[in-house]
Amino acid sequence: MKFTKFIPVALMLALAVPAVYADPEPDPEVAQSDMTITVPEFINITKLDGAIETATASYDATYDNITLNNAMTATFRVVTNKPGDTVYLWAQANEGSAVLKTALGGTDEEHLKMVFTREGTGEAGANSGAILNALQTTPTKVGNKNAIAFSVTPSITADDASGAVTPGASLADNVVTYTMSKAGKCDFQYTLGTTQVANTFSTHDQAGTYKSTLFMTHAAP
Repeated sequence: MKFTKFIPVALMLALAVPAVYADPEPDPEVAQSDMTITVPEFINITKLDGAIETATASYDATYDNITLNNAMTATFRVVTNKPGDTVYLWAQANEGSAVLKTALGGTDEEHLKMVFTREGTGEAGANSGAILNALQTTPTKVGNKNAIAFSVTPSITADDASGAVTPGASLADNVVTYTMSKAGKCDFQYTLGTTQVANTFSTHDQAGTYKSTLFMTHAAP
């Protein structure tokens, strides 16, 4: 067989290869429109109804112990569509004429305490360093004049139906950081103790109105 007999076959293959990769002709009976939706990130933080935010104090005969008639409580609901989103729990109180964002502390994210300070300035308010002193492991009564600390017990409920799971938590620099590993809805409840943290109440604490504000925010304080 002569070599020239292979030429027509090779030519046919060469012409056939481009046809394999050619774009198909559009179907005259089909049309399409590719549509897309952009879903922005979403987060909403609300305080639920039913918070107990006021209490009246009573004392023992030696004014060494304070008892509140209400266990104050607040619940924050967080809804997010972003896995890995974070929210922050913190508190602020007045120390003299300054507003300090350091009124929350504790040994860890499950064992917290919150400092209330007397409204007023100068001798009528909390002395300098009173908030920090009240949050220490071993506070001193003279060091936290007009500042009283109460325990804070957290209770977190993840809404399974929303896809949420219990968030991770860590306490550092007077702030609890919660990381929601999955999108969904979580309720964060905080209940205050009705008696003072040891060595944060004494005759150094004058009669008056004591206040502290608890925050849950999307941005770090």
